[in-house]
Amino acid sequence: MKRGMFVLLLVLLLILVCVYFFVDYFTNLNVLVHNVDTISVYSCDTMLIKSIEVNNETDSYIFVKTEDGWNVEDANIRLVQSRVIGFTYDFDNLLCDTVVEPHMDDPAKYGFDNARARLKVTLNDGSGEEFILGGKIPGNNGYYFKVADDDTVYSILNFRAENMLRKLSYYREGSFYLISPDDFDRIVITGGERDIEIAAEGLDEDSHSLRLKRPFDREIYYMEFTDKVLKPIAGIRVYDFVEDDPGDLAKYFLDQPQYSLTVEAIQHSWTFLISEMVDDIYYFKEKDKNSIYSAPADAFEFLNMNPFDYMDRYFYLPNMSDLKEIWIKTPLDVKIGIAPNDYKINGEPVEKNDVVAIFQRLFDLKITGETDKIVYNGGYVEVEVTYNDGRVDKLSFKDIDGLDAAAFLNGETQFYLPKKDIDDALKQIEAITQK
Repeated sequence: MKRGMFVLLLVLLLILVCVYFFVDYFTNLNVLVHNVDTISVYSCDTMLIKSIEVNNETDSYIFVKTEDGWNVEDANIRLVQSRVIGFTYDFDNLLCDTVVEPHMDDPAKYGFDNARARLKVTLNDGSGEEFILGGKIPGNNGYYFKVADDDTVYSILNFRAENMLRKLSYYREGSFYLISPDDFDRIVITGGERDIEIAAEGLDEDSHSLRLKRPFDREIYYMEFTDKVLKPIAGIRVYDFVEDDPGDLAKYFLDQPQYSLTVEAIQHSWTFLISEMVDDIYYFKEKDKNSIYSAPADAFEFLNMNPFDYMDRYFYLPNMSDLKEIWIKTPLDVKIGIAPNDYKINGEPVEKNDVVAIFQRLFDLKITGETDKIVYNGGYVEVEVTYNDGRVDKLSFKDIDGLDAAAFLNGETQFYLPKKDIDDALKQIEAITQK
């Protein structure tokens, strides 16, 4: 009996202790929360704010509200509207932690003589208020703060003061467009190792693909080209806002830009002028605009790309179903007739598989380099390809040095390929025709 009573008393004691700490904890928590939001020093309808002037240790600027949203006074600067609007919400109910001194007699004591920031909020009716952010409070978890025309000194927590201390660059829009690589219609790069033009083809309402137009008119290896070129172009952004009114562009090597990049997409276009690389960065600007930006070297690696690395390497690859006849004039003098269910070699019916094999060997030839400034000898292979619509393409290959051969399409050449690949293809084609 006594033992049971002892256990009961012990349980009751533990319950009382728990209740005490529970009440004490939430009482203190309530006091803490209450103290954080305890004093409202200013409030307004944020929709009525006309301007916010900021002068802090690192920057000075004035946000002005217009019909188009928030802008910077007397500057053509794009802003992240959501960030500026977030700043205006600070004045919806500007809260301080505690009253430090109700009647200040020495501004220097709180750092107001060398203020960290001064702010002025003006409403549409011309009314408003000015504020001063002073020095750090003991513990570094906040600042001294006051309304300009009031001697009361408050403490304000760090997170409530952070927007007052920001540089203008925090509010600036660092991206020039929000598009994906699939949205590009045309890209032109000049000033690099080669002038390059990429343009959309097969454009319709749903999708399109890009084709290399300069320096070669070729298909593109799309996946690798997307990763190495299109994605970096789609991701062009500002890494550092250098200067908004530079005056002399020469100090940023933009009086005579090294590169020009034009991007066309979704019925808009952008042209960037880009400097040579300086200390592992590029300076750049939008054409016809003043602001100078910078970006690290790897952001513009694509400027000096070799288009040959990304283009389709097949010299000539038609669709077999579009063809009527293939004539290998020299050295074999073989005509391959192509028609549904009527395949012939030199007029004799053959199996479809034989014609497919010839087609694959002849058009599987891949280029390996450019013929620019290369001297070549006479032709040793000539082929005519006739289409169902009557169009005829003439292919020829001319020896360069016994190792490579220049590849010609309708009398023009841009590329060469290994002569051995051509010789091997001819041997296999000859073997098929002699079966």
